[in-house]
Amino acid sequence: MATNDAVSGIKPPANLHVDSDKSMCWKKWLQQFEWYATAIQLDKKPAVVQAATFMAVIGSDAIEIFNSFNLRDEDQNNLQIIKGKFKEYFAPKTNISFERYIFNKIEQNEDEQFYEFLTRIKTQAKESSNSEDDVYISAISTSGNNNWTEEIKVGNVKFKVKLDTEAECNVLPRYLMDKTNASLKASRTKNLINYTDDKMAVLGETELRCKVKNEETNIVFKIVQENVTPILGLETCEKLRLIARVKTLKETHSKEDIFEGLGCYKDYEYDIDLIENPKLEIKPSRRIPHAIRDEVKRELDRMVKLDVIKPETEPTPAVSPMVVVRQKGKIRICIDPSDVNKNILRRHFPLATIEEISVDIKGSKFFALLDCTKGFWQIKLSERTQKILTFATPWGRYSFKRLPFGVSSAPEIFQKILTNLFRKFKTVTPSCTKQILNLSVY
Repeated sequence: MATNDAVSGIKPPANLHVDSDKSMCWKKWLQQFEWYATAIQLDKKPAVVQAATFMAVIGSDAIEIFNSFNLRDEDQNNLQIIKGKFKEYFAPKTNISFERYIFNKIEQNEDEQFYEFLTRIKTQAKESSNSEDDVYISAISTSGNNNWTEEIKVGNVKFKVKLDTEAECNVLPRYLMDKTNASLKASRTKNLINYTDDKMAVLGETELRCKVKNEETNIVFKIVQENVTPILGLETCEKLRLIARVKTLKETHSKEDIFEGLGCYKDYEYDIDLIENPKLEIKPSRRIPHAIRDEVKRELDRMVKLDVIKPETEPTPAVSPMVVVRQKGKIRICIDPSDVNKNILRRHFPLATIEEISVDIKGSKFFALLDCTKGFWQIKLSERTQKILTFATPWGRYSFKRLPFGVSSAPEIFQKILTNLFRKFKTVTPSCTKQILNLSVY
């Protein structure tokens, strides 16, 4: 009998080592395991052997994760259930709107081969869930109260349209199409999706001869049953010169000494607000790939020198895991304060929306975007808060002395500070989200 001997020499994949990009590490490891399972004909073996093989190969890093599933005894021997639980755990929280924005901005690099460019497009298309059946628009509104509008005339019918630079198509309600006596044709697009992922069914499409200002052109509209504000998408807005691309200026450097160092917001310390009887946890240090250990340690030392963090030797009520992210070839140190965030009382403060900024800048001719580099790090933390925002590393614990990324209350704290700082400047709009920190000047 040589069947088992023929596959006994096949080497299993290396253990799963989870770094900053957990989802990608899991996907690559699972792909290798599926190949291995096929090669050794794992599906022909008893269920208990299948589950044991999976857990033996995945390695010790995943044991703690597995134990957190609290599976029933019978489920612990079911490979499909185990894999399903790991898939749920490692599944990324995808921001579909952002991924679609990235997809629409993709361009072929000068030194990029076409097949490489095509592969990149296909990969991003999966992330953005782009399909021929669905078309993305940034907003579906039943109100015409928006300053970014333009009047359109079709024969004797006049109506206003909203100029939506994030929309991928033009939209018209059915009742307006009926007024123009136009005919409805079939459309490959089945749904319109807005930024909150709400869907609206597309009845079909029609092509209208439209007069905008003093120019006439044919415009294709997607037709919907709902009584919504008509929309002109980005491509049509540019074609009719209703919007213009803003050209950027090259940067100049003046008084560079002002911009040296980290900076610090004066006379303020953020003291974190916690719920009554908070349940804080002590988490162990996560494993770091050996190839980047020295680089991570250098970044920690640099952050200590900048007075952003400090080595912690005293007892602390919470310890979060350190997360290592590589951005543009550089190491970035973050923490995963998910357990701390569950206990934070938020100081809710309104964040500026795109719609509000759009209205504010209407009529302006010159624009500047000031990037608040390491803005959170310019906010000091109280001693009590430093203890709560402690994190574990292979070299011991460190505490943040400045506000770190990832804390649920950080954006609103920073937004309030920016708003107070620039309150007297009517043409400066602070904009702060978990991903973006900047000032719009116009």
